[in-house]
Amino acid sequence: MRKVLANIIGLAIVALLVVGFKSYVIYYYEPVENTIHIGSKVNIEYDKSKSNHKLEALSYYLDETYITKDYGETYTKVISQETIQPVETPAEQTETKVEEEPTVKENQTGTITFEVKHDIVENICIEESKLQKIDKYFLMKYSKLNNEIDLVNYYIKNKDTDSQVIDFIYQIKTKYLSSIFIKEMNLQNEVKELVGLDGYLVKDKTNTKAVIFNKGNSYEVTFSEEFAEEDIVKILNTFVFE
Repeated sequence: MRKVLANIIGLAIVALLVVGFKSYVIYYYEPVENTIHIGSKVNIEYDKSKSNHKLEALSYYLDETYITKDYGETYTKVISQETIQPVETPAEQTETKVEEEPTVKENQTGTITFEVKHDIVENICIEESKLQKIDKYFLMKYSKLNNEIDLVNYYIKNKDTDSQVIDFIYQIKTKYLSSIFIKEMNLQNEVKELVGLDGYLVKDKTNTKAVIFNKGNSYEVTFSEEFAEEDIVKILNTFVFE
């Protein structure tokens, strides 16, 4: 009887230790809150125009009206010149009709900026103190995540569910990793999924950024406010990774 009681007490102590440890892990790796949600999808269809620019593994096409002065990191282009014709009003017979000159608005200069960030998940884990204590390869393997898109989707799928003591530790840590990744990549509010490229379109008050992932790196292409979405898509259609 005493042996059975001792076993029960021993199991209870182990259970309490496990619950206590899991509770600490849940508290320590509490995910940061992000407001991300996926909006509409943007279809990217490769247009077979010959690429005339290259940035590391990325080849793309820009016509000769795009000008660069920093070896391809920033391009500028005159987007449009708008002419406003005056509205003619019938002149009275006793009045002299005065012809107005058309008003020409100033040219609008659009800017495209390219930036490559290498080994983004690995570098985020190096820079964030809590993530230094985990193996990102282990987490992604056991959470069945193959790339950055999977990591984003993992966060979105689990962000409204609190971690429980019955969860595996790798699940708790993966949720934390995914939340930090979203924060560091600044994928906030509504983002549009790029179908045909592994990435998203993210719009702020003025600019639109295409964040595209390839072999652990991110290619971030920022379009100034002068570019309409259809113009952005035309350029993204020429993106090819080699």
